[in-house]
Amino acid sequence: MKYLQNPLSAALALAMTGLIGMPVAHAALDEVVVTAEKRETKLQDTPIAVSAFDANALKELSVAQVSDVVAFTPNLSQTSGPTGGNDAYFFIRGVGQVDSNPATDPGVGMYSDGVYLGRMSGANLDSVDLKRIEVLRGPQGTLFGRNTIGGAINVVTQDPNFDGVSGKARVSAGSRSLIGVDAAVNLPISETIAARIVANVKQQDGFQDIVGSDKQLSAIDNQSAKVKLLWEASDSFTALLAVDDFQGRGTSASTLLLGFNPYGRSPLYKTTQNPVNLTVPAADLAAAVATKISPDTDSHVSIDPTNNTDSSGAALTLNWDLDSFAVKSITSKRELEQYVTNDFDGSANPYYDNYFATTQDQVSQEFQFSGSTDSLVWLAGLFYYNEKVDYDNAINNGSRVNASNVNNSSNPTDRRNGYDIVASHQVYDLDITSQAIFGQATYSFTEALKGTLGFRYNQEEKEQTYKMFIDNRDGVVAFNPFQTPPGLPPAIVYTLDARNICGPSNPNTATCINFVPTDTEEWTTFDPKLGLDYKLSNGDLAYVTYAQGFRSGGFNGRPFPNEFGQWTKPKSYEPEKVGTLEFGYKTQLADNTIRLNTAVFFSKYEDMQVLVTQGGFFETANAGESSLYGFEAELTVEATEALNIMAGLGYTKTKYDELDNSSLVSTANDIVADQGISYDAAYALAEQYGLDEDDTFANTPEWSVNIGGQYTWMLATGASYKFRADYVWQDDVYFQAANAPFDLQEAYGLVNLRGGWESAEGTLEVAVYGKNVTGEEYLTNAQDVIGQLGVAIAQVSAPSEYGVEATFSF
Repeated sequence: MKYLQNPLSAALALAMTGLIGMPVAHAALDEVVVTAEKRETKLQDTPIAVSAFDANALKELSVAQVSDVVAFTPNLSQTSGPTGGNDAYFFIRGVGQVDSNPATDPGVGMYSDGVYLGRMSGANLDSVDLKRIEVLRGPQGTLFGRNTIGGAINVVTQDPNFDGVSGKARVSAGSRSLIGVDAAVNLPISETIAARIVANVKQQDGFQDIVGSDKQLSAIDNQSAKVKLLWEASDSFTALLAVDDFQGRGTSASTLLLGFNPYGRSPLYKTTQNPVNLTVPAADLAAAVATKISPDTDSHVSIDPTNNTDSSGAALTLNWDLDSFAVKSITSKRELEQYVTNDFDGSANPYYDNYFATTQDQVSQEFQFSGSTDSLVWLAGLFYYNEKVDYDNAINNGSRVNASNVNNSSNPTDRRNGYDIVASHQVYDLDITSQAIFGQATYSFTEALKGTLGFRYNQEEKEQTYKMFIDNRDGVVAFNPFQTPPGLPPAIVYTLDARNICGPSNPNTATCINFVPTDTEEWTTFDPKLGLDYKLSNGDLAYVTYAQGFRSGGFNGRPFPNEFGQWTKPKSYEPEKVGTLEFGYKTQLADNTIRLNTAVFFSKYEDMQVLVTQGGFFETANAGESSLYGFEAELTVEATEALNIMAGLGYTKTKYDELDNSSLVSTANDIVADQGISYDAAYALAEQYGLDEDDTFANTPEWSVNIGGQYTWMLATGASYKFRADYVWQDDVYFQAANAPFDLQEAYGLVNLRGGWESAEGTLEVAVYGKNVTGEEYLTNAQDVIGQLGVAIAQVSAPSEYGVEATFSF
């Protein structure tokens, strides 16, 4: 503002400005630094399709968890799966993980301070003391660790420093009795040692009432802490030790029953019994069907909803800066325990109730060797990873009324109503070992033209041991397809178990199948990367890359009955591969007040791993060959001195080129035999609930859009007001590969608002926010298995949420 030269006029203008304020001036867009290439580079100089959010952007976008960046990142989608809580299953350009069973690996690699997280359970980290989140699209195996076939999400937290004692504390309050407190303090202990201590507590009531209970679904009760200790031993050597701990004690995800058939298999089948020949109380299911898809719709559940997650870890990062090259070592150990109960039929009858109990331990070691000359920048690495998983998924297979059996814990599936149950336990131990050599080098042919060559050689081994049984201690079932005459005693009956498969505890010893209860397989792969990038005279960057990614095969975590009604070993599936060709262009215009980054991609998917159902059982299978293509565009504009605008546009088109339709053929043949209709009519009916060539990929909206703006009003005192609005829109999406009718979430849009005041010194900030202020109601996950198991269920989104935050820094 240019003040008048007259002293009186100048004083009057200054006083008015102090009261009214003026827009804040920005000369140009701030420079964005990323570590997408395992070294710090400018975003505009990095030939990768990457979206980056620094600490300030995360705050202004009201990002509470890592998954919140999905709304602002083209071609990135996410679901918390059936369990909810802090689980996160990410998809980038159509590649991700549909099945929450840990026998299936993530398709998108998740990293926290350089450490790969093997399971997506608990991986939706709270945004506490974050320095940056980076989303890298496409295969990244030449620089990152295991299973980055779809891309990588790189979370970086703040490190200790020697700039003096400093810290911040944030207090939040809001809808559904939200209380959040997080604090971080930086402590220089000596001239060479510094520490950073972070703690967080978040509690919030659930948003879906349970009929007949005082509990709510989707409640949050999280606590976490992290300590980092930095030792700068010399100018050339540093050591950073990080230890973290997280404890979640919420309730399971909000669940609605969208539709049902009381006989388990119709409308595909006319069969009038469910899989264990028990009549299902249709009235209980009918009463629970949601008449409206809304978080205000009460849920009928027959379990005590539980979502307990504990995760902890330690990582030691060593850096040596030598004369001609540098060495980095990252040593990590992590542990995870999770226990979640779900009512997947959403009714007061324990028809499809179950629980997940997971224990996971992982250790990893990574060495990076890097260096540079005038014309060459290179990095080579060694990676070792070992993971052990103990898993038990108990699923109710049937029930009968027993009014005296309320809260009986003889069966571990706790229920509130009077029923006896029979449950199958899908239990196994999984041991994974992954070893890799990787490297990438970029050579400057000229000042403008660079070429990149990279590779990853990966060797992976999996060993899976089965310990599966049926819990019939309530004596519900007196039917056994394994033997004649039929009979299943009121006891635990082992189906596939190392100790009892053909032993005295198995009543069907005459017909049981002898087998080795452990599967072991090893896979090796070589995945290259090639790229060229050219720096134009105006500073724009054009690039083209080709990269391959790999996800190992495995063994299903669920048993299958064969044609004789005998339980057989879970089926195996082969590795999948993706090759992606990407063209990108990055530019900054109008004196660096406009930034536009675009990318076009073409991907070929081989042996794609999909979750399908066959004979009423879930199975991960290889679907054949598929293709994907699309683009992303991200725009940031300093529209005026006070107004900043950001926008993103994503498009992904998916197509099955060659599809193994054996499951459809099998289902169609069953329908022909059951209903006596023609094969063509049976096949058409089966297509509604089975995978076919016209289906779109799971959790992959074709279009995604976001646009937002922030206006900053600066007061003469130095304080400022900030006002922000964001709109995000997502196209239709199916949550499962088969695209069954109830799996669909139609397109929807959300509006988020934020306003705040910040002191002149930047030490105090108060903000109010609103998420989904228009009250949009939508699903976050769905599973339509009416044709196989008789129900269609879904998890529903949270309602509109409002809150206030106060942040104090020193």
